[in-house]
Amino acid sequence: MEKDTPFRPVLIEWEDSAQPSSAWGWVDELSDPAPVLCQTVGFLVKETERCLVLALSIGDATSERPQANGVMQIPRSAVVHLTSLAPCGLVHAA
Repeated sequence: MEKDTPFRPVLIEWEDSAQPSSAWGWVDELSDPAPVLCQTVGFLVKETERCLVLALSIGDATSERPQANGVMQIPRSAVVHLTSLAPCGLVHAA
């Protein structure tokens, strides 16, 4: 059986920008601005001073050169909360 992935599964809650309208409109008719609260789950594959990088899928996780797919960079300035998720065991169908 394969070893567990060295990448930590996390839930990141973060604020994103929004476009209230895609058409021309009167400025005084714009709604009050508010960011969109997003939630993203993935494997934390890289952290820098400015960004957290998640991957949806990891391949060859325990090899010298793991692969990642579905990669997303989230600026730390947008992060509201980061939660570590407990890895769950694999269930194999008979």
